[in-house]
Amino acid sequence: MINLMERSRQGILSLGLYVTIPQPQMVEMAKLCGYDFARLDAEHVNFGAETLREMFRIARLLDFPLQIRLGSMENLDPILALEPAAVMAPDIRTKEAARKLVHGTKFFPLGQRGMYAFTDAIRFGKNSRAEYLTSANERLHTIVQIESREGLENLEEIVSVPGIDMVSSGKADLSQALGIPGKTTDPRIAEAEEQIVKTTVKAGKVPTLFAESPERIRALQKLGVSCFIVGFDCALCMTAMRERLEWIRKL
Repeated sequence: MINLMERSRQGILSLGLYVTIPQPQMVEMAKLCGYDFARLDAEHVNFGAETLREMFRIARLLDFPLQIRLGSMENLDPILALEPAAVMAPDIRTKEAARKLVHGTKFFPLGQRGMYAFTDAIRFGKNSRAEYLTSANERLHTIVQIESREGLENLEEIVSVPGIDMVSSGKADLSQALGIPGKTTDPRIAEAEEQIVKTTVKAGKVPTLFAESPERIRALQKLGVSCFIVGFDCALCMTAMRERLEWIRKL
């Protein structure tokens, strides 16, 4: 499976898709369409346990990096047992919150992740438990999302936490936190994202951002971003269905 952090450090562009439609076929479709990875948005969508299991099973069989944005830390261990490529925690505001995330997602010496012996990587992979414990901290990427004034103010402390691998922004919530709700193209949002990217790169971590336009992607690439989410499955489906209907009606 490709390593998105290694690709980013080499300056290789990686393009991903946010998945909000709770259907396992979406993972297969993303892979076949040529996306480099996908991220389940379990913060805003309730994915059932069996649906999650099937989506991660398909991702494993396709050798496709499937990440997940958490809704909470409460059910972290069952999610980790499914072997996501990365776990993103939204709205990280303090160094202590970042440490708590690492504590739950990384094994010793970085954290105290539960030592479940029957993850899919052990049951269906070629690794022994000892080999798995050695490689898991590098294989599972831990992502923090900065979406508040407090998070921006504590950014340097947050990214300094050992075990934090990648850092993302959250433009919609940032716009609200900065008093301009919904204005995600406002220059103040771009300034906040620039702060996030520069601080992340300086700390030796990897930035991963949401960007839809080629112009914005090029601008962020100049700052050192190589890993992008470039769309939501539901919005792309709506666009395709609408365009097809408009095209047919013009015949």
